[in-house]
Amino acid sequence: MKNRRNQKIYRLWAHVYDRFMDQPWFRSARQKQVQLAELAPKDQILLVGIGTGLDLPHMPEDIEITGIDLTPEMLNKVESYIDTHQLTLKVMNAENLEFPTQTFDKIFLNLILSVVENPRQALSEAQRVVKSEGSIWIFDKFSRSPTHVGMFRKSLNVLTQTLGTDINRSIEEILEGTDLEKVYDEPVLGGAYRIIQLKKS
Repeated sequence: MKNRRNQKIYRLWAHVYDRFMDQPWFRSARQKQVQLAELAPKDQILLVGIGTGLDLPHMPEDIEITGIDLTPEMLNKVESYIDTHQLTLKVMNAENLEFPTQTFDKIFLNLILSVVENPRQALSEAQRVVKSEGSIWIFDKFSRSPTHVGMFRKSLNVLTQTLGTDINRSIEEILEGTDLEKVYDEPVLGGAYRIIQLKKS
């Protein structure tokens, strides 16, 4: 997965993304994650890879949200939420967050660690800009086995990578070398996806 290639893929996805990803089962998982995060008024929130803004309908309007994405065409779809949310949008690479250390109370990386070129670098950047007592929330697909991936899944991944996502990444491997620990990890959508909460150890 290369960032420049991803930009091209998601420039095309921007026009039809919601048709595929704004389905009831995805909405329920996003809503559950936001409820678990217990967002408080005036919280500083970072949505890494905000995409077309599908997390925003589940978030309260009294928090301050910064949304970043590598693809301007995706961000253009988010602008309709500016009237209802305290929202700042920036074109930015998840692997190079242009924010001071310890800026945000909570950071969401939803469907992003399976997409970015270097997921460990993206997570390391999230670790840097989250506050000491803050938390990082992830909703994504990961391989159930960090050490073995079957031939069917390997073959399927060839297709999914052409669509802009890698289904064979392991959150356990991505966490190696970080100072983050899992404090919540729940399979959702039949186990194909997980909701994960990380905190600084």
